[in-house]
Amino acid sequence: MSANDLGSDPAVQRRRTTRRRNAPLFAALTWLGAWCCALAPPAAHAHPYHVTFAEATLDEASWSLQIAIRMKPEDLEEALRRSAGVEAKLEQFPDRAAHAYRYLTSKLFFERSDAPRLPIRWIGMELSLRDAWVYLEVPLPSRTREVTVHNNIFFDLEINQANTVELRLLSEQTTLTFRRDQPTATVEIPVRVAR
Repeated sequence: MSANDLGSDPAVQRRRTTRRRNAPLFAALTWLGAWCCALAPPAAHAHPYHVTFAEATLDEASWSLQIAIRMKPEDLEEALRRSAGVEAKLEQFPDRAAHAYRYLTSKLFFERSDAPRLPIRWIGMELSLRDAWVYLEVPLPSRTREVTVHNNIFFDLEINQANTVELRLLSEQTTLTFRRDQPTATVEIPVRVAR
């Protein structure tokens, strides 16, 4: 049987006719599927866990807390989009450092009972595909003893958000965990010794 003989086979003809008849249906279903995917709301988060981790170390020379916060870039991007009302990727976000500082210092701050919030200085930020690192500094008054830490970073994005702060004060080390039902913690700061 030659290749030309296959064209006259009735079974082959039926398959070709069926394919031609189903082509408009297939095209319509493809377009419908594409539109459904395009109109579907984006997934809230592409990763299964929602945490930030911070290291806060008391620097004896400057008597300040040196803070490094690790978070998912996707979470920071979404928070900046919502707070600034700007649709942009994190890498191209206009005035990214100022928006990140404003958002983060509204969610992470330190208070004394007898004074307003302690000032927070922006040190910088590093971005990679897996993590975003933000660096801050909180100068401490020399007589401060008790400080309340507020940490509700990304609580406005994710109901199951958890934030951890590893606090290193001279020779003491404490781990603080913040959740929606417990967004604050009180810590004792050692008294500065004059040298």
